Amino acid sequence: MERVTQWCAGIDWDDALGYKTGQTVVIRSWRLGAVYYVVILGIVLYTIVGIIVIDGGCLASLPISGGAVRSTVREQVDEIDWSAPFCDAAVKTGTYNATLPCVFPDYQSNTLAKMSTGVPDGGLLIGTRVSTTKQECSGTAGNGSICSTLVGSTFNPWRTSADGAKRSFYINGVGGSTIMIQHAVSRTTQQKFSGDADAPRIQDTFSRQRPVARIRNEQGTREEAVTQLVEANGDVLSVSQLLHVAGVELDETVERLHGESYRYEGLTLTISIEYAGKNTAGRTASYSYVVTTTALPAKATFTEQDSPSSRTVVDLRGVQVLFSQDGANLFVFSWFAFLLSLLSGAALIGVAKTVADLFLLVVSPRRADYKLFVQAATPDFHPDTEYETQQLQALLKEKRKEREKIMAIRRRRKSSFLPPSLHEMLSSRASKATARKTEVQAELEAEP
Repeated sequence: MERVTQWCAGIDWDDALGYKTGQTVVIRSWRLGAVYYVVILGIVLYTIVGIIVIDGGCLASLPISGGAVRSTVREQVDEIDWSAPFCDAAVKTGTYNATLPCVFPDYQSNTLAKMSTGVPDGGLLIGTRVSTTKQECSGTAGNGSICSTLVGSTFNPWRTSADGAKRSFYINGVGGSTIMIQHAVSRTTQQKFSGDADAPRIQDTFSRQRPVARIRNEQGTREEAVTQLVEANGDVLSVSQLLHVAGVELDETVERLHGESYRYEGLTLTISIEYAGKNTAGRTASYSYVVTTTALPAKATFTEQDSPSSRTVVDLRGVQVLFSQDGANLFVFSWFAFLLSLLSGAALIGVAKTVADLFLLVVSPRRADYKLFVQAATPDFHPDTEYETQQLQALLKEKRKEREKIMAIRRRRKSSFLPPSLHEMLSSRASKATARKTEVQAELEAEP
């Protein structure tokens, strides 16, 4: 413990914890001051008006969590044109053809359309082509068909029946069919945005006073207004509207689909429900729909049991619509974002000093005079002549004397806190060092 005490007593804490700072030079020039303070004013205005007010630097994005989407499709109510160019009752094939026999869009049967029942993604498949294949059971087990129970089955017992060759049909009236979209934001998200889940300010299809929503493509080049069904809490648009906004023609042949059409192979569209708004000053947030096209064909395969020993395999292709809820443009006040904006503005204050220094040393008419006060030069530490060597030695000698005076004061002050024995030892060492230094200096001065 005593050694620790002596070690601590031997430390000059003023040196150990000393604070280093740069020297400040005051340049008395109104021109330079005007440049500096104008730049400071510009940075302050940019931070407050540009970053915080216009760019929303005090706001943070609010993600949508726990919301839900539901979508349904209804077949065309107007009279269907059975003379459509893709309809031909005479064609009987199970492979691709530009014309096929057409069938009525019976989407309510859940056979020609597959829809969700309120799951988060609210997916929907609207059939454009259906193919059927008749199959029959080819084996028995005991006194019954193994196709009805699959007990003891070690092979696929289903075979295409003699008259069950694959037949394909186009579903007519797809464009005139309508999609109803219902979506809701969770109470948790409403609470974060509005401060009161019972007074929601994020509008969805359950908001009575909502404005008419619009649907557009990702590039913003095509746009349509949807129809509101206030009593049904939904938005309605036709399939033809959706395809127009997406820029898709069902009968267009596509190279990546081996030269087949979207009507035959199907396609997948994604609709993002984008909520946008700020919760400042009691504002409400509205929503819009953004549709994008993907390269994914859409299909669903299922079976319909005709009897215990026969069934129909149904291959449904069509327009698949997948939904998502996006809150990237939904903003709430955030102290963290506000402080971060202030810090970024404070960091720009250094730019003002840089601009002022450049004006001082590069642009100003009296830049040569200013440099005498703000720039210091050392002697040449690699002298080329004897005169430069003598000047360097003389200057270093003066600097050493000044430093020695300061160190002597520090040593005297430090010795007042030392134990007597340690003080005597350090004093003896200091005396010897001083004597040796005096001898060296005398020898240097005596040299020619």
